[in-house]
Amino acid sequence: GGSRAQSAWEFLLLLRVVESLSKDEGLSAAPEFGRICSDLKKAGLINADWKTKVVEWSKISATFNLPVAGLGIELTSTKVGPLEVGTILKQVLGSVRSSSQHVIALDGLDSFFFESDDQWTSLAGLMHALDSVNRLLRSYGLRISIVVAVRSDIFDVIPNAESNKLKPHAIHLDWSALGIGAKNALWKLVTEKAAVSKPEVKDIIRQYMSNAVIIGRATWEMPEFFLDSTRLLPRDLVALLGHLQQTHPGSAQVSPEHAIQAVRRYAEEYFVGEIFNNLAGILPDRSARKVSSFRDALRTLPSRIFTFEDVQSELAGELEIFETKALLKQMFEVGGIGIRNQRASAEYTDFVFRKISQAGFTLRHKFMLHDALTRAWNVPWQ
Repeated sequence: GGSRAQSAWEFLLLLRVVESLSKDEGLSAAPEFGRICSDLKKAGLINADWKTKVVEWSKISATFNLPVAGLGIELTSTKVGPLEVGTILKQVLGSVRSSSQHVIALDGLDSFFFESDDQWTSLAGLMHALDSVNRLLRSYGLRISIVVAVRSDIFDVIPNAESNKLKPHAIHLDWSALGIGAKNALWKLVTEKAAVSKPEVKDIIRQYMSNAVIIGRATWEMPEFFLDSTRLLPRDLVALLGHLQQTHPGSAQVSPEHAIQAVRRYAEEYFVGEIFNNLAGILPDRSARKVSSFRDALRTLPSRIFTFEDVQSELAGELEIFETKALLKQMFEVGGIGIRNQRASAEYTDFVFRKISQAGFTLRHKFMLHDALTRAWNVPWQ
């Protein structure tokens, strides 16, 4: 249920806070705090492999001994369960003082949550827990924040009547805000990332990417050519530049040939896997075989622009209509396909990471494969 999901998340978040504080050399706390940290470590609650421990906690009635008498906490038993530990830790943190700033960051939720009731309830519980624990830490005057990265479209449909109240405390990251050329903020990010080990890197575009890329009749500025092959995500661009390092020797300007080769390898070896990893769990029955058939149908399209009927006719007898729709919707949500639209006489494509009309998913319009999938599969551009 929702309340237990919130309590469980509070327990896990508080353990991470305590773990971080236990490494703070400027910490001032009651002596019991150190002994509690020691007992939590012995119990495998901090500094441990949580994947294994969470399975144990869910299968057995776990109890722990904590020295709380010195904190004025009265217990009917010397042993407490995981959710009681959370309550105790809230009180323990009231005795802690530190001038240091601590940030606990949660990421990777995209690969964990799919559309099942339990997981949506869990995600709603996480949002409640995030708000509750951050409020508690602020009330104690501690410079500790818990931050979670979550897709905005997922956040908007979380089954939580209070989630909209969290938006004033959120930062909305839109990497498409400055376009897909040299002014995009991702280039500043990767320049600073490269400069950590190579201080001579001051401007990655000016120093390495001044050449244009020409393929057939199309011409791109190199920064635009690279960003067109991503979903405007930092990890996509970093992965692409990693492949560029392998194909481009030395520190001179990148040649168009090396740029094209790097994009092809990135598309084949990274991008296809990233997209289709996100389709796991969408279909409940024989999903691996069905997703494989779905991928083959997309790979053999006569054009990167296609309709729902084009895909479903290829999958007749293997996938039901609702299954094909579910997979296409997920492809759109993770940036693998865009939706073709028309405004006045102009035709354009909405990708989830770069929407022009702010329209959502629909089967009424045509679809377009992402550039990287088109290059990986040699699908005709028209």
